Amino acid sequence: MHVDDVVLCHVLAMEDARASGRLICSCDVAHWSEILGSLRERYPQYPIPTECSARKGDDRPHRMDTGKVRALGFPPFLSLQQMFDDCIKSFQDKGLLPWSPKLKLQSIDVVPRLMNETSCIDGCQ
Repeated sequence: MHVDDVVLCHVLAMEDARASGRLICSCDVAHWSEILGSLRERYPQYPIPTECSARKGDDRPHRMDTGKVRALGFPPFLSLQQMFDDCIKSFQDKGLLPWSPKLKLQSIDVVPRLMNETSCIDGCQ
């Protein structure tokens, strides 16, 4: 889940009087093997493992019901790939990961997105 979506969901829940109960904020659900494969493909300059552990996890596909938060006007969630791209860019900017000129990350500008979504709370689709 992208932190920008989490923040936006919290703001929406606090500011919209229609919000009540639990609001599930969840984007795509992916198996760790898919995530690792995607990260290895996108960032070959980093030593990303080929597997998380030898333990077998639960492979049953599942999805979270985000209907309540979407009914309040929440926009489409950012993708897992966007979340990882922004995370890696943040790590690079802070010097936690070495920067490579081979990387072409597509970062988002959070302020316009928040402004657009805040103005949409009262009835955008």
